[in-house]
Amino acid sequence: SRKEFDRLLAKQRQHAFITAIISISFITGVLAISMNQIVLRPIQRLLGAVSRVREGDLRVSVISKTKDEIGKLTENFNAMVLTIKKNTDEKESLLQQIYSFNGQLRYNIHLATKELQRRNEELRDANQSNYKLQKQLGHFRRLAAVGELAAMVAHELGTPLHSISGHLQLLMDEANLSGEVCRRVEIMQSQLERVIKSIQHILDTTRPPNVCFDWVGLNQLLEDIIILVFPEILSKQLIIEKEFQQDLPKIFGSYSQLQEVFLNLIDNAIDASPQCGIISIITQCITPYTDHHVLVEASLSAGYVQVSIKDNGTGISPDNLQHIFEPFYTTKDRGHGTGLGLAITQEIVHRHHGVITVESGLNKGSIFSVQLPLRKNERG
Repeated sequence: SRKEFDRLLAKQRQHAFITAIISISFITGVLAISMNQIVLRPIQRLLGAVSRVREGDLRVSVISKTKDEIGKLTENFNAMVLTIKKNTDEKESLLQQIYSFNGQLRYNIHLATKELQRRNEELRDANQSNYKLQKQLGHFRRLAAVGELAAMVAHELGTPLHSISGHLQLLMDEANLSGEVCRRVEIMQSQLERVIKSIQHILDTTRPPNVCFDWVGLNQLLEDIIILVFPEILSKQLIIEKEFQQDLPKIFGSYSQLQEVFLNLIDNAIDASPQCGIISIITQCITPYTDHHVLVEASLSAGYVQVSIKDNGTGISPDNLQHIFEPFYTTKDRGHGTGLGLAITQEIVHRHHGVITVESGLNKGSIFSVQLPLRKNERG
């Protein structure tokens, strides 16, 4: 009947619906398990490996069991991590080498710096010793000037003493002299001969040695002197201003004597300068000098090389200015000068046919200028 047919149809629909639900549930479960095994777990493993790589662990490796796209992605990921690890290892090796080289370089720089400091200290000590030797040399030259003065006095005394000796010899030849008088004359003669021998000994020991002349570059000579007096400059914090003519011609003279000249002048400038004072040293060529003090013949002169040494010290009063080149005249305190430095300086300059001049005033500083002649074949 229709009613039975409807009941059977409804029952079949119910069975079909239940079957469909069960089939769909089974298929969904199978798909879920398959997706979990095939997709989700590999992706989770990849994500976990990416996190470990991000944290710096480059030893991670993801095992791939499939050859699909995820498997290829896993293989590429492993290859990428391996490449990154290799590059990182190389960079770390290079960094280690750089750190090693840097450490070795620092050590070598430390050793070089210590060696340089040691050399600087040795050079400073050598400069101080050299400066002391130069000052001693100046002192010895002053003593030599005293010896020259003694030799001059001895020479002046020698002539009248020889005359007296001759007259005493004539008296001894007189026949009418008593024995007592002859004995006294003999005593006078012996003592006089003793004095003459002493004077001759002074003359023999005070003869000046031969001085060697050669071509001298004044710029280099002044540079050497500045190095010599550097300890004194440093102690007073002085400023040295150098204005050297670059093409300054050489002159023909004694290097040691000219060194004594400019060492005396620079030493005097240092003594006269205040703390943190300024000393200017200028070299230049000038036109032929016409002053009557010049001893060189005009036919031999092709101009002059002038060296000026200027300080901003206390200066020299007009009363003292006219006596500064006199032997044994000094304005320094006792124990700081003998008064022979400028006298010897002037004598050496005149020996080189040159001129030394000075401009000074109280609280105006001083300028000492030395002009040394050039021969016509020297210029340029």
